[in-house]
Amino acid sequence: DVGLGVAQYKRTVDAPKEDVDCVFYLCGIEEDDDVRELRCEHLFHRRCLDRWLAHQRALCPLCRDALVPHGPVATKSGEMDEEELDDTAAVWFACYPWWMW
Repeated sequence: DVGLGVAQYKRTVDAPKEDVDCVFYLCGIEEDDDVRELRCEHLFHRRCLDRWLAHQRALCPLCRDALVPHGPVATKSGEMDEEELDDTAAVWFACYPWWMW
């Protein structure tokens, strides 16, 4: 999984009282905002991260962790899960000028 799912932000009961900020807007992420949590566990507004990916490489804006694994993520049977394949393809097409290949 490349960690690009969309969810609505919900503060958990045991979560710290500190605000969660999106580095793009430098403002808090509010309850029910559409967010993406990356595999590095950094959290962003969905639209902010989507704009970043449209103009930058497939890296986390904070830690520069690659959003796409270096090799295929295999299941126990040795094949990629269909959802993993769809997520990986979406990142590649969103992040790279594929029409220039």
